[in-house]
Amino acid sequence: MSEAIYLADPDGNGVEIYSDKPKEQWKWEKGQVKMDTLPLDIESLLNEVRGSVLSEKGINPDTILGHIHLRVSDLNNAENFYSKILGFDVTSKEYPGALFMSADGYHHHIGSNIWSGRNIPPASEKSLGLEHFVIHIPEKNTLIEIRTNLAQNEFGNIYFKDKLKSVGTLITKDFDGIKIILSS
Repeated sequence: MSEAIYLADPDGNGVEIYSDKPKEQWKWEKGQVKMDTLPLDIESLLNEVRGSVLSEKGINPDTILGHIHLRVSDLNNAENFYSKILGFDVTSKEYPGALFMSADGYHHHIGSNIWSGRNIPPASEKSLGLEHFVIHIPEKNTLIEIRTNLAQNEFGNIYFKDKLKSVGTLITKDFDGIKIILSS
């Protein structure tokens, strides 16, 4: 479904630089996207960037993060939170030690894995890794549903940030203490 290079932040969260293949080339089986890990064609990749000018200022601020890979302590907790509470569809449970979820038929927006171990403690708040990530919710009614789901599942750490309340922003943390900003 894509070609990618994987890196890790200091917390063990995956940073994936990727390019999707056309959607019609994705393989689905029994309602789940087929994922595999094959060697990257380095020569082909180098041919694409030869002669291009690369910026030394880092990633372009207009870059959209297509998906995120999270280090979690328990895949069942991740599924309960991201699928049952936030409403993402599970797109694959077949990849060893990982769970993939998405919205609107994409292969995955959120990947979670236990590759660093099961039941590991959350990353320190002073960690140099992931501070938070943002999920854009297209409709405000969906954001209200998510807030209700969080409250019903005893996520007492949800709050609307005062200065952001007018634009419909909800801030919470998942089972592993990963901060998530949901905005409509």
